Amino acid sequence: MRFIHVSDVRLGLDPESEKSFGRQRASEFRKTFEKVLDKVQEEGCDLLLVSGSLFCHQPVSGELEAVNRLFLSLPATQVVIIAGKSDPIRKNSPVRSFRWAPNVRYVTETGLTRISFPSLNTNVYAASMTEGGESGLSASLSAFHENYEKDEAAAKLLLLPALPRELPEGELKKALAPFSYAGFGGEGEREPVHGKAGVPGPLEPASMTESGDHGIFIGDISAVSGRLIDLSFLPMAAASYVPLLVNVTEDTGAEELLELLRSEMEKRGRNNIYRLRLSGSRDPETNFDLQSLTREFRIAELVDETEPVYDFSSLFAEHPQDLIGFYISAFQKNRQELSELEKKAMYYGIHALLKTAESRTETEREQS
Repeated sequence: MRFIHVSDVRLGLDPESEKSFGRQRASEFRKTFEKVLDKVQEEGCDLLLVSGSLFCHQPVSGELEAVNRLFLSLPATQVVIIAGKSDPIRKNSPVRSFRWAPNVRYVTETGLTRISFPSLNTNVYAASMTEGGESGLSASLSAFHENYEKDEAAAKLLLLPALPRELPEGELKKALAPFSYAGFGGEGEREPVHGKAGVPGPLEPASMTESGDHGIFIGDISAVSGRLIDLSFLPMAAASYVPLLVNVTEDTGAEELLELLRSEMEKRGRNNIYRLRLSGSRDPETNFDLQSLTREFRIAELVDETEPVYDFSSLFAEHPQDLIGFYISAFQKNRQELSELEKKAMYYGIHALLKTAESRTETEREQS
């Protein structure tokens, strides 16, 4: 019996709505899920497990109808869906009354529900997240252990919206022992837990904090023994968030920096989303304008932490009694203790005063 496990699809999410690529990014969440369904069909999967947060919010009827049409294209695959942190079951949740395709089972009951698939010699035990954020994970597992000996199905699968982290490691391993496979939602390591449990994490990343690969678990279970034969993680995401740090010096030119960044982003992939951060020292006369890159690449954030290099001692010697000298003196006393904000105020202030002085000198020359 072959299965695919996906989690935290979050259909409808628009994490970059204020960016030029926002609309395209939002559509990728749906397109990647459609790729997963194509993979289900390609692999001839008997079972598709969705461990929570299929939607990024409480879905309305139109959204349920749209995703149900996708599942109708997989009549040979049984689909089990539970609610997660983003779309917990509420008293008035539309999923409670929605009529799903014959091959789809969306769990709306409280506690651990058993779903039987006799043709697969398989039972799936699943629990949805409820409105209060509790799904009674530990209690559900305890209830299962009291009765699992009566379960004669070869394969027993567990589907929960999150790892029951309140259980100590040893107890969790013991709790998972009777299951052929356990699929969890939420964040976690992409490596199988205790060799038989998977936490695939979000299908598509929504921010820089959601690092690493994003995709699905695909596995095979013996229909006779119920033993997990194979389990592997398959990356599926259309994009990754990539931090890109560049250290510049006083000799780094504006065009040189632009070309370096272009080269690095091309190397990593145009479809990825970048957080560009500049550090180091720069010539006070050099202005790093990186906005042009936002028209070529997907850039979520630009952070310039470079510091202009001024010779404050020489400047003070040249302006001991004017505003520039007084400004340097005010900051210079405790320069090593200045916060980043105070340093920026110092650099920008000096830059503005020097520009004003140059402009005044130029005006005086013209008048003479």
